[in-house]
Parts: sequence; C-alpha cells; structure tokens
Amino acid sequence: MIGLVLIATTVAQANLQITVDRVLRAAELRQTKVSLFAVDLKTNETLIHVNADDPMVPASNMKLITTAAALDSLGPEFIFRTELRVIGPDDWPGKEEQAVQFAHQGGTVLLVKGDGDPAFGDPKLLEQYHDMDGERLLGTWVDVVRSAGITHIDQVVVDDGVFDRELVHPSWPDDQLNRWYCAQVAGLNFFDNCLHVYPEPGQLNHSPHIVIRPEVPFLSTTNRAISGIADTFWVDRRMGNNDLTFMGKVKTRRSRPVKVTVHDPPMVFGQILADRLRRAGITVSGVGRPESEVPLPAKGGASHPLLTF
Repeated sequence: MIGLVLIATTVAQANLQITVDRVLRAAELRQTKVSLFAVDLKTNETLIHVNADDPMVPASNMKLITTAAALDSLGPEFIFRTELRVIGPDDWPGKEEQAVQFAHQGGTVLLVKGDGDPAFGDPKLLEQYHDMDGERLLGTWVDVVRSAGITHIDQVVVDDGVFDRELVHPSWPDDQLNRWYCAQVAGLNFFDNCLHVYPEPGQLNHSPHIVIRPEVPFLSTTNRAISGIADTFWVDRRMGNNDLTFMGKVKTRRSRPVKVTVHDPPMVFGQILADRLRRAGITVSGVGRPESEVPLPAKGGASHPLLTF
C-alpha cells in the first residue's frame, strides 16, 4: 500500500487528475493500493483525488507534513527543553499528599523532566554542535548536581509524561524491534534510544571483547560470539527487557558500532544517570517515574531547574 499526501501551491497542468490516472494505469501496480490527495492552497480546489478517504499506512514522506504541522503549531523558534530539577525535603506538601512510591517520603528527589526531544543525547548531534559525547553530557549533569551540594538522592525520577507510554506501535515487525530503525519512542529519549556495541576479536575461537557505549553495567549480557575468520556479529535483545545476547563471529575490530535498541528508554536513562552519580560519590537509593496520581511539588526547588538542555 502507498499512502501519499501532496500539497500543491501552483497548478502546472490544467487537469492533474487525468494525468495522475494515466500514470497510475501505466505503472501496472497490480495489487498495490494507492491513495493520493492534492489541494491548491490558494483556491482550496481539489487537484488530485485517488482513494483519498481510504485509511492507509502513511508513506515515508508523511514526515514532511508532520514537520510542517509542527512548525505551524509550535513556531520556528520552538526549542525542546529537557530539565534537571531537585526537590528537597522542604519542598514537599503535607505528609498525607506525599508520593508513597518514593523510598523515603519527603526525601530529596532529582527530577528529570522530558519534553519529547528526539535529539537529546544524540551522539552525532552532540559531536557536531556541542563538541562532546554522551559521557561528557552525563558528566555535565553530574557536575551540576555535585555543585549544588547534593550528596544523597532518595529517587531519580524520570518524568516522561509529555507523551503516552506506547513505546512501540503494534504494527512494527516483532523480528526487527532490536534494530536501530525500530527504536522506541518516548517522552524522554537518550542516545537515539540505542546502545552502540563494539566487538573486538580475541584469540581464535574464543570470546571477543565487547565494549558498549554508553556504559550500562546494570544490564544482563550473554556473550555467545566467538573470534573467527568472518564478521557475522549481531546482538539479540529479548523483547520487553534489556537482556542482550552477543552472537556470530568477530574477525576485525569494528570502527562503526552495531546498534541495538533499548526497552523503556526513559528508565534506561534514569539508571545510567544514577550510575554516574554513584560513581561521583553521590548515593542514590532508587530510580522511578511519577504516575498520574502522584503529586509532585509545584513550588520550591521543583520550579528552579538546575540545568536545561
């Protein structure tokens, strides 16, 4: 099936409908179903109408329409803002309203508030525009927390509520969900919502050395790959969790990573941030996300971000 939306601003021919019908017949598309719709924005005249009312899976150029709608709605000056906030014990409301999900009611919460930014922590954009990588970005966040004099955090709370939590569309192919182009979509995204895996060969027929970026020491991994005379390395991830299995053969050291998607990117980022905070000597009791019924303080520390990226 092909679904296509066209927006025309000029009419190049007197009757586009006849031309389009002729082109489609000549293409001999057989069982392929086509849906086309074009309108003149000046006159609101319909120029092309082919199965326009039939529900279709959008074609890849639908991203152009989505971008145009976002620019019209948000404006060209819109900037995504991912915020890091601290909520101290004095910022909480009365005890009866405190969130029972936190390890210590009224304790210190480090709140990461996502804004749906698809490029937050994107490795290519970090290098191109900020001259840093993902670890340096994490280090910046840790330095800000440490500079605020915080030595203990009861919860790192990741607020991804700007979007729903349908991370994967039901129509996506199950056998491809570990591949980078099927990365999950969330209210807080980090590092393309993927892990970069670099295999390095060792002694022939022995396990290769595996390097993962960013580092995720809390994940479960199984290395079934071997150092061999061919390069067939790949990574399997069990659906619904982040257990990784390394498969295939490794002949040469990779300069480009093998990318594998992560499950629940907001929580993975929260765990990564908690890990880096602990490495810096800041104790962290847990990582979580707020539910809709949990009242986070609207005043005090929560209204003064430590950092906006």
